[in-house]
Amino acid sequence: MRLKPTGNYLGDAVGVAILYVRPQVALVALVLLLFCNGCTRSRPSVTSATASPAIPLPAASSALPAASGAVLAGQTIYVPAYSHIYYHDRQSVINLTVTLSIRNADPTQTIWVNSVQYYNATGALVRTDLAEPQQLAPLASLEYIVEEDDTTGGSGASFLVKWSSATAVVDPVVEAVMISAASTQGISFISVGRVIEEVSATPPAGN
Repeated sequence: MRLKPTGNYLGDAVGVAILYVRPQVALVALVLLLFCNGCTRSRPSVTSATASPAIPLPAASSALPAASGAVLAGQTIYVPAYSHIYYHDRQSVINLTVTLSIRNADPTQTIWVNSVQYYNATGALVRTDLAEPQQLAPLASLEYIVEEDDTTGGSGASFLVKWSSATAVVDPVVEAVMISAASTQGISFISVGRVIEEVSATPPAGN
């Protein structure tokens, strides 16, 4: 028998081997042919795995502790203030500028200043200086001013400051600073706030 060339040199060679060599050798050649044909086939593409997008963590809550019902610490602080003082007699007065200073003394925790109220010498409310609760960052401070020509408070004026926190914190420092430069010597002094009420811890809402 005579083989007709096919153009596939490897296939032609194996065909000749099948006719002219021993069956065992022909079987080996056939296996090699099948293996080579498998190698020339295209392989499926491999898609690289992509990492799942990171799930953002929820932002830290800045909600007012009283609103969530989770108040762990808080106080009402009474601060004496003087919009004027007397000298020589009761008819001689020196008007003073009053600065109320509220300082968060905690280096790591925030607090909420809930209320700042200014009272006159008869105990009547003159005004509320804080329209809504304000968050006070660690070591930050708030200031409220009673101008020198504002004599509504009188010599027995005072502030009531209320604050709260959802965590245990260092108590804030609350002071009133009085000053006048009307005289040749000048006058200035400080009045330190006094705690008149401690806020008891309350559990979070829903518990």
